[in-house]
Amino acid sequence: MFKIGVGDYNADEDHTHLRAWSASDVLLASADYDNPASTYGGDYMMVSSATSIAYVTFWDGEPYPGAVYWDNMSYTPVVPEPETYALMGLGLAALGLVARRRRQA
Repeated sequence: MFKIGVGDYNADEDHTHLRAWSASDVLLASADYDNPASTYGGDYMMVSSATSIAYVTFWDGEPYPGAVYWDNMSYTPVVPEPETYALMGLGLAALGLVARRRRQA
């Protein structure tokens, strides 16, 4: 998961965008946030993917590009759940039993 804070100082409306990409340049996830002109501050934008994120792009667009601040970036890599290892172990055990029975027959 990739997370980044975005905000403004109440000067204008901002349209911000975040994209997460794989190592082979495939779009994995995206997020968009519209910060209204009447609010100070901003929010966090997040993207996550089961596939590892190689890089991210983030930008703000019209009407005033470059008029926002980005901060507090964090990245948490994907970690397989314990159930994944258990299922893989059961599959390998089943393959071992099938191979053993074929040798005995």
